[in-house]
Amino acid sequence: MKFPTHISSLIPPAVSLPMAGLLLASAAWARPMEGEGGEFIPLRDGEILVGEITEHTEDGLEVKRLDNGGIVKLRWGQLAPPIENSLREKFGYRHDAIEEVSVEVDEITLLDGSKRVGRILSSDSKGLTLKEKASTLTYERSMLLGAPQKTRVPALDVFTKDELYAEALSGYDLGAARGHIDLMRYLESIRDFDRALRHIEEAKKLDTSGQFTKELTSSGARLAEKKSRQDEIDHLAEIEIQRNRKQWDKAIALCEEFATKFPKAEAKTKADVEKRKANITDSKRVDYTRRVSEAVHDWCDRLIRNKSLDRKTPYGAAVAYLSSQLKKELFATVAAKLQPQSKEFTEPLVAQLWSERTKDKRTQPRPREVSYGTGSFILGKAKAKEGLDNLLDPTAGAGPKKSKEEAEAEAKLKKFLERQGGGGGAAGGGQKKQATPEGWYERAHEFERRQFLKAKFVEESGEFDIVARLGVPCSNCGGKGAIETISTGAQQPSVNVGGGGRGGGGQQAPSSGTVTVECPLCHGVQVERKLRFR
Repeated sequence: MKFPTHISSLIPPAVSLPMAGLLLASAAWARPMEGEGGEFIPLRDGEILVGEITEHTEDGLEVKRLDNGGIVKLRWGQLAPPIENSLREKFGYRHDAIEEVSVEVDEITLLDGSKRVGRILSSDSKGLTLKEKASTLTYERSMLLGAPQKTRVPALDVFTKDELYAEALSGYDLGAARGHIDLMRYLESIRDFDRALRHIEEAKKLDTSGQFTKELTSSGARLAEKKSRQDEIDHLAEIEIQRNRKQWDKAIALCEEFATKFPKAEAKTKADVEKRKANITDSKRVDYTRRVSEAVHDWCDRLIRNKSLDRKTPYGAAVAYLSSQLKKELFATVAAKLQPQSKEFTEPLVAQLWSERTKDKRTQPRPREVSYGTGSFILGKAKAKEGLDNLLDPTAGAGPKKSKEEAEAEAKLKKFLERQGGGGGAAGGGQKKQATPEGWYERAHEFERRQFLKAKFVEESGEFDIVARLGVPCSNCGGKGAIETISTGAQQPSVNVGGGGRGGGGQQAPSSGTVTVECPLCHGVQVERKLRFR
């Protein structure tokens, strides 16, 4: 969602910390400061960022800097509190400043993988008793998977307001006005406005010097107004809480219920709820698209890895699997894995969200890389170099012009290597078989097979956004496509004719020298083809 804000050129790109401190003390900082058609945004650390707000989401803002045009992504918590609250309200990301109070509780895991949270009241070798919000249950040790763990959850998920109040009483000095004020603030944070008002009255009795009169008067008026709207505020808070937990459908349903449940609510509040509903619906789409994108990448890797590990599947069958089965199997698997999160994740929706992932900056996946690796030679030189975004020397691999003698010696050596089964002198021999796709695939390491299949699927399936096609010079020949090797020649035995001197009349060995042969790793292709994709 875009919200362009033009910045006045008269506003400096940065303000020092002391000056920011003075400005923040002003009531004018309840909203972003504006120049001629512009504004600048103070941060929590005291600095001021000047730029154009180009995006805002559930998580924060994206700002284009005025001074250098760079993009800065800010979480809401990085903004100075008054500005954070103002912008959240302006963009419809908050009705009230709801900070969900969390508490430390015990978490147990049952044999079926489900979890229970609460407070362990008792525990022995036979089992334990767990106090949950609505009940207290005993679990036998045989029902548990592992030992209980400590975790933090929203307080009202586990305890009632009565229980939280009873537990909090011992933590405050109720013999002093300040203790009652601090407890009042805690009670306000869990929306227990009735008890909070009572502690304001207790604080007034103890504040004999009148030190807290102003604070107590303003807090009392605020809490009285909130108490009169208790149900409405609880409903708005629940929308915010479900949004924070990414329970999108619950949050949307609560938004839709609001106007009917609270017909006398202010028109501004009703309008805010509608704006909130639109933002939550948009956030749900963004979240679901991100989930699908991550799942597709993850399961694409897994399914291809499974195929690459299968040594019984030859090259031809593995490649056929990419074009005939993998796409359908991939989307079906992702839908099945995501359905426990929401029944909405059907195959058609998964395919739709996947196709839309690059249309929105918020859902655009980070670029990933994959290479055909040493299997690049299977593509052939033309295909391996086709459409490369990095410029390669077109003469690479040609080397210096050879003399007639060098060319003949190289041809003889190449024929000798082929007769020996070397096809270029790779370790272990058998290179002649490796020079075919089937031979290479049979002998290649699982990782090489996997990356080759992944690269082929990414480039040919039409399901991925190719960001760049790169050629990485062969590590063996440096991108020349050929290597130089030393020939020592094969000396023939001497033949003594007429009992002459030692070696007289014998055949001479071919002279030794350096010859150039095709690289046994890239087979003259010169590069490993690499893809950057989303």
